Amino acid sequence: MAVSQPKFKRIVHVIYSGLGGHGAMLFSLLGAGLFSSSSHHVVMAGVEPPLKNYTNQLELMGLSWSYVKKRPGLDLNFYRRLSADFVKYKPDILFLNGLAALPAVFGFCLRVGRRRPLILLRESQAGHLKTRQDWILYVLSHFIVDHIVHLTAEAANGAELKLKRLYRHQIVTIIPNGLNTDFFKREPRRTEDTIVRIGMVSRLQANKDHITLIKAFEKVQKSCSGKTFKLYIAGEGATRSRIKEEIATRRLQDSVVMCGMLDSSGVHDLMNELHLYVHASFGETMSNSIMQAMAMQLPIVASDVGGIKNMIGTQFGLLYKCRDVDMLAQQMLHIINNPNIADKYAAKARRNAETAYDLQEIVKKYESLVNFD
Repeated sequence: MAVSQPKFKRIVHVIYSGLGGHGAMLFSLLGAGLFSSSSHHVVMAGVEPPLKNYTNQLELMGLSWSYVKKRPGLDLNFYRRLSADFVKYKPDILFLNGLAALPAVFGFCLRVGRRRPLILLRESQAGHLKTRQDWILYVLSHFIVDHIVHLTAEAANGAELKLKRLYRHQIVTIIPNGLNTDFFKREPRRTEDTIVRIGMVSRLQANKDHITLIKAFEKVQKSCSGKTFKLYIAGEGATRSRIKEEIATRRLQDSVVMCGMLDSSGVHDLMNELHLYVHASFGETMSNSIMQAMAMQLPIVASDVGGIKNMIGTQFGLLYKCRDVDMLAQQMLHIINNPNIADKYAAKARRNAETAYDLQEIVKKYESLVNFD
């Protein structure tokens, strides 16, 4: 009996080479069996060299990868090299994580003509954080991409309002992020002490508001002189030096820990020790870290901004007005001083993660999207 061949033999994924949610989500999908009968190649592209964590994971999974380096600023050769990579690896599906590779995709399509693969774009950037260049690329995507996946209806609706007649409903689908809730689940804490542990996991970049978090944490410390607090900031990125400067200015070096970049196991272990998760941000589309915190059964305090308030609502934690140090401190204290309320939020968050973010269901939606048989 002949063995049936996969409809799509080779899939090429494109992710940013540095730390970010794209890589984490891709590895989660691949680990859950996305297009499991196909072969996969991952192209990492960007100004930063490939993360060792990424290359280690790819090698453990037995997947091939390549790196296309970009110089800061406009680098036309970067797009030529990236386009050449697409030609070299001959994908049946080109799976883009973000808009940055679209100029290269356009050049690639011109080169291969009718032999172009199916092109899928997973667009996860919040609309209000898009630059003019981002919007131009997003418009371009509606003319060269076969499927555009938004993480939330809110994000898709915002894009439609922006593009108006250029928006093509027929190619847009809503598929949320997902995660392995069997892996991200609370276990007995290894550290049993009286320290109240608060944490945030994200890339250290301008759309995250670590400065407000640090200021609010200082107020929390001063309001509870009988308790000991630790703040853990996990991640790497451009704002690291500014964050460290703020910590030093406020003399918080003994109580704020810069954890650096953490892999999935590191995030799990950190969150397992936390009593409260805080996400200070100017905007998200759908936060992987908030999903992880929910799955880890943590009460959450987060910015009342698009891409967060639709995840948290009033059921899974508390929101605070963006940049409002006093309100953030008050909400943190409300959770810390009311363990029954904290437990209620935490339990609801875990139940929501199990039903809304189940990774196997997310994989099925992607495969159905491209009629994978």
